[in-house]
Amino acid sequence: MNNKLAKIKFNKSTILLAIFLTAMVLRIGLNVARQELFFRKPFITSVYRVDERTSCDAAWYIYAAKAFLNGKGIMSRDVRFTDSKPETSFATYSKWKKIDEHYFAHKLIPPLYSLFLSFCFFVGGFNTLAYFIPQIILSSLTCLFVYFIAEEIFNKMTALFASCIVVFNLELIFWAGFARTETLFIFLLGLGFWLLLKGNSRRNLLLIYVSAVIFGLACLTRVTFLPFLPILFIWQVFSFSKNRKEGFKTASVMALIIFAVLLPWGIRNYIVFNEFTFFSEETGILIGSIENGEQYGGIDINRGYESHSVLIFKILVFIKDNFREYLASCWYRFMIFWSPFTNVMHSWAKVYKGLLWLVIFPASFVGMIISRKKWKSGVWLIVIFIFYYALLHSASFMDLGLIYRYPILPFLCIFAGYSYSMIYRKIKHSIKKRNHVLV
Repeated sequence: MNNKLAKIKFNKSTILLAIFLTAMVLRIGLNVARQELFFRKPFITSVYRVDERTSCDAAWYIYAAKAFLNGKGIMSRDVRFTDSKPETSFATYSKWKKIDEHYFAHKLIPPLYSLFLSFCFFVGGFNTLAYFIPQIILSSLTCLFVYFIAEEIFNKMTALFASCIVVFNLELIFWAGFARTETLFIFLLGLGFWLLLKGNSRRNLLLIYVSAVIFGLACLTRVTFLPFLPILFIWQVFSFSKNRKEGFKTASVMALIIFAVLLPWGIRNYIVFNEFTFFSEETGILIGSIENGEQYGGIDINRGYESHSVLIFKILVFIKDNFREYLASCWYRFMIFWSPFTNVMHSWAKVYKGLLWLVIFPASFVGMIISRKKWKSGVWLIVIFIFYYALLHSASFMDLGLIYRYPILPFLCIFAGYSYSMIYRKIKHSIKKRNHVLV
């Protein structure tokens, strides 16, 4: 009996090691090939070089990391690197504060990814390799967390299929080469949900409270997870125990832990801007887009919000005064969110993204439907998070890029893995039945 258990453990360890190493090799090899062979550009460059991996939104994190290493505090920027003078380039709702002649502080984006880059640049220098190696490790570990979550809520076969889909997912593979938040955010989500589900199934409070720390860090990486916290706490109240008081106590401790993780960021904002908040100002991108004369979701709108100074009032007044256009835009964004590609993609990107969509999305929805009778409380939480994220971005004011759905891809792969595991079992059963008839 002990030999059998040792063999099973050995086999699982071998599978996990194979998953991790395969993910690492693919993320190194394909990113290098993409940059060197396809784009004919050097893979290892300075982060200050004009490159799609380190430009646009990535620049805000990179320059904040450099400013931090220069002793200017978290979330500050040097106006000498790019044309980013806040007097001319910031929307009216954005708050900033001059530090000295060259630096200013802001809270446009959450701080954790910039701190992550600061550590990478401190160790490896200001080049793309410095952040690439840590990110491919995080991305490869995410494949293991997908395995653990799928095994926890379904079975080992589903876990194997789901993790393999994530290992070979070209979108997540290539995105690990970009200095953007998604790789770290997805890693934290995978780790947090795994610890939470495992902690609840084993009634292990330590795992649950560690998951709260991870979720707090996720909120400091992408602000989009903050509105999900009330749902998370409600789920915890009803999932930990039949004793609701015990569940409420556990959820309350989780809330306190997450608050403690977020507290330094709130205090910093209060000290610098006299405003205690955990939210960053990327939530106001709608107003910034309108002030720059852009259209909202391809739909012409009226403004009707200028008389309000508080950002949330600006947004609410805008929605009220442009309600029909806003609803039309929400529907349009919802459809784009679930679509295989957008019009702005290159032709070669449409090919591989379209193929990935065919492999993942139909199978994931089928998996949700056929597994509904076997849903545990943990499955409900994952499903709610998937659709929460879709609805949030449909109702939000971000652009139409499909990168905003990357955080839910690993979770969709879990349900796709369930579909493929059921197909495999039916084929296996059919072959076994046929052989039995022949005998």
